[in-house]
Amino acid sequence: NTFKTTIYDVLIDDVGVEKAIIPIHSYIDLLPSNHYMSQFEIDALLSDLIPNDMLINLLQHRMKDFDFSRYDFVFIDVPPTLSLILANALSISNEIIIPVQPEPYAVSSLVQTVNAIKHTMKNLGLAVHINSIVFTNVENVNIHSHYITEIRKWALNEGIKVADEVIYKSKMVPDFISLYNLPVTMGEFNRKSESKYEKTKNNFENVWSEIK
Repeated sequence: NTFKTTIYDVLIDDVGVEKAIIPIHSYIDLLPSNHYMSQFEIDALLSDLIPNDMLINLLQHRMKDFDFSRYDFVFIDVPPTLSLILANALSISNEIIIPVQPEPYAVSSLVQTVNAIKHTMKNLGLAVHINSIVFTNVENVNIHSHYITEIRKWALNEGIKVADEVIYKSKMVPDFISLYNLPVTMGEFNRKSESKYEKTKNNFENVWSEIK
């Protein structure tokens, strides 16, 4: 919430995208969000500056002159609900990755998410490819194995790819961030004592190699 300019300002007030982008590494930029996005839909609907016919592709409109070619990948993180935020994200995307935790509510939640995506695409005339479902925070326990199996069966029937590799729950992720202020995937590990971090990094890299 300390960011001065965010995606909210870009969308609602038409602030230039470049003014909101924050370089966080030599090859990573961030277009941040904060708590103001929770009121985005109401503010957008009530704004005199945003025509109604622009609401569902506002993000696309605001970034029409943005040079995406300077990036290898652009990720947009959105809540998995039927909303203007989802519609705007889909209008500018070409692929979707759905992270899922294999918990008791996961199957119904996943079905609702996929239905929301399909419903939005159908109504907007979009054809965004669902790249894959990726399991996250996985533990070696029976209940996780059960729900992973159930979701794989459901996805097979739906024709949706599920990544073979899963992201395991690991305290190495927050530990590394607290120690070095970097995600573990950006670490360089040369000492034997750092092998625990390297294992976690390799886990993420294996998933990425499979879905990119």
